[in-house]
Amino acid sequence: MITYSIFLVSFLALFPSPTEPSLDHYGQVLDNLYRGKSTQGTLVMTIVTPHYERTLQMDMWTLGLDHTLVRLRSPRKERGNGSLKRGNEMWNYLRKIDKLVRIPPSMMMSSWMGGDFTNDDIVRDSSWSEDFDARLGQAEPGRVTVIYRPKENVAVTWSRIEVVFDETNGLPTTQSYFDEKEEKVRVLTYSDVKEVDGRLIPTTLTMDPIKKDGQSTRLEYRELKFDVDLKETFFTTGKLRKGI
Repeated sequence: MITYSIFLVSFLALFPSPTEPSLDHYGQVLDNLYRGKSTQGTLVMTIVTPHYERTLQMDMWTLGLDHTLVRLRSPRKERGNGSLKRGNEMWNYLRKIDKLVRIPPSMMMSSWMGGDFTNDDIVRDSSWSEDFDARLGQAEPGRVTVIYRPKENVAVTWSRIEVVFDETNGLPTTQSYFDEKEEKVRVLTYSDVKEVDGRLIPTTLTMDPIKKDGQSTRLEYRELKFDVDLKETFFTTGKLRKGI
């Protein structure tokens, strides 16, 4: 029996069990979920309130984590409006009055285009891997929960964000946001997982504010291409103002 046990241990050593993904791995998944070295996409945002429903169609370009350009295609009265992020700077452009507005860090958590996504949600000014401390949360069958708390001097107003991942495909399923009072204030749900340009991604994101009954904002990726030919010179205020 002792001989058999020694043999079994030696055999298992040749085939070690797969290691669990690290906390840093989950942060990288979130940072790179809709980004490659560069991306180009078409998205539709639907804003629903108890009083009206509004739909925006937009084009988006990204280069790494530092550059993002978004331009509205419809509705007609808002066509040409957009946002630009370069490094730590962000601008919004209002075509009707030809005004370029610089967004300070204090406004990154403000609503983008009147919906429930913030400026930071759209252009991703913060990085999950670099700007948050992470730890594992309570385990659920088939799920992994990671709790993120912003590091000091990071311009994020949430006290923590809890992200649930599907163990089967490694993709996020929900993100719950908590305010400074540790109260849950909004939930982001990922759905409609599809293969897009060789990647498996959730193509629909729905943001539900907890305290606003009958209100939500849905963001749908209609097209998305990874690793397209883009350079930093593409991401300028001139491009934002004049169009593509």
